[in-house]
Amino acid sequence: MKASLEQACRDGIIIRNPVSGTKPAPKDPRKWQALTRDDQKKIVEYLNKSVSDYANIFLFALFTGLRPSEASALKWNNVDMQSRSFKVKESVQTSYGKTFLSHTKTSSGDRVFPMTDEIFTLLQNQENAIKNIDNPLDLVFPSRAGSYLDGKNVARALKHEFKEAGVPYTSMRGLRHTFGTRAAEAGVNPAITQQLMGHSSSQITLDYYTEAQTEAKLNALSMINGINASNISNE
Repeated sequence: MKASLEQACRDGIIIRNPVSGTKPAPKDPRKWQALTRDDQKKIVEYLNKSVSDYANIFLFALFTGLRPSEASALKWNNVDMQSRSFKVKESVQTSYGKTFLSHTKTSSGDRVFPMTDEIFTLLQNQENAIKNIDNPLDLVFPSRAGSYLDGKNVARALKHEFKEAGVPYTSMRGLRHTFGTRAAEAGVNPAITQQLMGHSSSQITLDYYTEAQTEAKLNALSMINGINASNISNE
């Protein structure tokens, strides 16, 4: 937010940065919680059948790990269906009631993202879903009015979808966190994960791997203790 407002100052959109010198409020860990594998499977299955206008951007966030502001800013002219890739170059920001495009959060945020079959099919479905919407901004995920998605509406819709699917809620940031967690669990090279997620620091990426290793250790201990408990009860 602070960096985006600084960019707005440089662009002449606002006179000064109102959050300059302030400290960010503590994050609510529940909103950033990564989904378990089972819950991720449930929500993906539900979203694939959902008729919500927002279902595709939720799936896209899970499949790519993009920041919410980056997914909302994605334009079709940065999507190449032939080469099966898309460019992440901008993010949507809002300040003083004005919504505008800014550069990605960090210099490493600019990146080319290859498409898996799931992402390719998802974008095909999204292109078909918005074919009757007047879309002057060329957005991949426009509102029904052809404008940028409203963050509050997105959050409200996400909560509704999770409730209907019977899955514990996590935010759009939580979907991004889920992507990073699955990458760590799968043993993806941290440098690749850093590039995909557009992290400015490798330490941010490695935090996912630390969490995944902790979970793996707990699972291993549970298995070992289960064997030990079985042996004790049989003695």
